[in-house]
Amino acid sequence: MQDTAGPDGDDNDKGKSATNNSAESEAKSDPAVSASASDHEAGTVRLIMYDFDQTITCLHLYRELHGGQCPALNKFSDSKLLDVFGGQSRLRQLQAHFQHLASHHIDVAIVSFGWTDVIKQALTRVNLCRFF
Repeated sequence: MQDTAGPDGDDNDKGKSATNNSAESEAKSDPAVSASASDHEAGTVRLIMYDFDQTITCLHLYRELHGGQCPALNKFSDSKLLDVFGGQSRLRQLQAHFQHLASHHIDVAIVSFGWTDVIKQALTRVNLCRFF
């Protein structure tokens, strides 16, 4: 493993400054790059990625299903699924949160080791799929 500490002990990648300098030069000469570079500098958020189990849900849905897929989820009552998401009040908070992000043109995505079809079906049943 290569030591990336700078001469004053900072953890800087040795090739980083050269990359940043060339990016800055490119941004100054290309208006399209310049606009995106200034957005980045201003802290514009364009995408937020969430874990699913115990982040969007309160309970670990994969565990609640004992690793099962859609047939196991189909056996869950709407009430049980609502409990997985933390109840009606929390679901309203999630809907308001995702609506706020959508109104600011911020995309959201899910990163999970869980079953994609199960996640999509669960989100659909609680009316959150429209945000993803």
